[in-house]
Amino acid sequence: MQEYQVAVIGGGLAGLTAAIALGKAGITTLVIERHEYPRHKVCGEYLSGEVVPLLKALGVPLQDAQTIKRFNLVGLFGKEAHCNLPLEGIGISRYALDFRMMEVARQNGVEILHTKATALLPEDKGIEIVTGAGRISARIALGCWGKRSLMDRQTNREFLRKKSPWMGLKMHYEGVDFPADTVGLYTIPGGYGGCSLTETGALNYCMLLDQNQFRIYGDPDTALEASIAGNPKLKLLLQGAKPSFQKPLSIAEIAFGQKDLVQKNVLYCGDAAQLIHPLCGNGMAMAIHAGYMAAQAIADQFNKQDFDFDELSRVYQSNWHRTFNRRLRWGKTLQSLVTKPQGLRLGISTTRLLPGLLEKVIAQTQGRVIPVNRIEQISKQ
Repeated sequence: MQEYQVAVIGGGLAGLTAAIALGKAGITTLVIERHEYPRHKVCGEYLSGEVVPLLKALGVPLQDAQTIKRFNLVGLFGKEAHCNLPLEGIGISRYALDFRMMEVARQNGVEILHTKATALLPEDKGIEIVTGAGRISARIALGCWGKRSLMDRQTNREFLRKKSPWMGLKMHYEGVDFPADTVGLYTIPGGYGGCSLTETGALNYCMLLDQNQFRIYGDPDTALEASIAGNPKLKLLLQGAKPSFQKPLSIAEIAFGQKDLVQKNVLYCGDAAQLIHPLCGNGMAMAIHAGYMAAQAIADQFNKQDFDFDELSRVYQSNWHRTFNRRLRWGKTLQSLVTKPQGLRLGISTTRLLPGLLEKVIAQTQGRVIPVNRIEQISKQ
């Protein structure tokens, strides 16, 4: 049986960030990812500026990403609100970003195993992971398998007992005249969609839709077309645009409620820990930040004479809640406002009357820039 200090289950943003940082710290790390790289994922593909210096310090190339400075909110009936973003972000596809992060992880000694994890078997001082390629032993596992996985069912996670009304759809478009420095949020019947350019110049349109509305449409293609047609300015924007995929990507049962952050010898990161509402534009940043946060806490434990998972669990959960709880609360409130036409009209009118208000609201859904010197500290441990 192969043995590692850390096994990361899921090679998305959280898992790869943690793996890179752990690799830099000299900790033997395995990433178990069922899919080959690169591939497209349902994601808004806007990355908040708080984690851009972190990724650069970890060695992830971002030079071709779009620099995004402006935010544009467009209601169903054409009313708009604009502001500068509190922190400049970037637009980059998951197709490119995940692949680049995987390469950086390998350069730092991380092993990547493309197979499916099927079970976690906690032990007194470690954990055994059952995979399609055999059994893996590790001192600790990171659960980074995304929004919803069969692994959630295997580990009996509580959030699965509650049904979620939300689903996501995504499409890239070519030939769209959209400002490269802007991220747009468009409300649609039963939800909203975000627009921004990726590193290739393609426009990413990713939408959150109530599943009751989806049932009216009947299938992903119809849902995508009808939702776009439901907002006149969005329809005009995408008129004549060429879809990049044969069919839209989709994911169902997107749950925004609280999830457990730890189980015995397992820490959860990224979307496996909790999702922020997409209108905040902070999901990618939260995943990256949480992955690095977990790596720091794990590296600290391995530097002690005795590895104490209970202490690690307390530190990680405390740091996680202190860092993310405020923006999660704001996201829940803002989603309730944006998905109600009357509330949105009132919100847009208010931001027009009070210059600077929209920027201040956005700031509540973002974090502070992570100091780069902390990367240097973990690498020297």
